Amino acid sequence: MASSRRASRLGGLGSHGRGLKVLRDVNCSRPGSPTGTCLSRDAASYQAALCSPDFLFLKEPPGELDPWAMASRLSYFLWNSMPDDELFALAEKGKLHDAGVLRWQVERMLKDPKAQRFITDFTDQWLDLADIDATTPDKKLYPEFRPILRDSMRAETPAFFRELLEQDLSATT
Repeated sequence: MASSRRASRLGGLGSHGRGLKVLRDVNCSRPGSPTGTCLSRDAASYQAALCSPDFLFLKEPPGELDPWAMASRLSYFLWNSMPDDELFALAEKGKLHDAGVLRWQVERMLKDPKAQRFITDFTDQWLDLADIDATTPDKKLYPEFRPILRDSMRAETPAFFRELLEQDLSATT
């Protein structure tokens, strides 16, 4: 059930995890089932996990974030992906509320190639960069405009934003 634990974005699956195990065991031990159906019991467990609201929606209780919610919030914000093993381990130990640990994790995560997702999505949403292809400059007014210039314009803002993050620069630079 380790994979369902990661899929659910919860620390201890509690009754949800026990329910998946029961589903798997019941599915395997049905009378008249061929012995090969134990393989399908795992498929049923995975199907149940992937259809679970705990997997489909990022649910967090109101108030201060628990360590698991903190790991998820960090990971989905900076990577657009689930927490990695290091974040899960820190959540399990309850160390993500420590300011030094949190700062180190943010710096580590921003250095990871997955942080490019955050940079691209943030600048796209902030400046509507995804819509840059929605218009074409007038060729009479801008005869020098070429596709390579458009591509360069599109890449410049995320590259600048990445530099601000990596060098810890002020946005007023």
